[in-house]
Amino acid sequence: HRQYALSRAYATEPDWLAGMRARADNDKQFTISYEMDFYTEDKFRRAKFEFDPDTWDAIELPEHVKDKLCLEQRDREYVCIGEGFTFPDNNDNPVVNSPDNPASFWWDPSSSTPKMLIQLGPHFPPALWLPVKPDYDALKRVFSEFLSVDAH
Repeated sequence: HRQYALSRAYATEPDWLAGMRARADNDKQFTISYEMDFYTEDKFRRAKFEFDPDTWDAIELPEHVKDKLCLEQRDREYVCIGEGFTFPDNNDNPVVNSPDNPASFWWDPSSSTPKMLIQLGPHFPPALWLPVKPDYDALKRVFSEFLSVDAH
């Protein structure tokens, strides 16, 4: 399950997303696919990160550490704009099963810098998300690095 407190607030699609969606849809016809899916506005999910008590022990993880893992903004809401390549998590390491959780693509509409944030697994807090230029080729480079390591 995903660890997000959902909000009914709505975000308007950033200008760069339509181009990324079109490129991802076009790439699905090729043999090597990065399995990227970019949502349309009606599928956007606006949420803030919540620490799952089954994963994050409240006694072991003090509030000030949670603040740092959320970049000192635990109430900040992000918009999930898509998902992609499925990374192995602790249940799949070593990789014996197909991983279940695709990476989530997040966008912070309050940020002055256009960027996408990649959350590799559902339990990764914002401090562990990868900021990436909102460019399809940049995103493919990130995933191709993981794919080349996974193949060896």
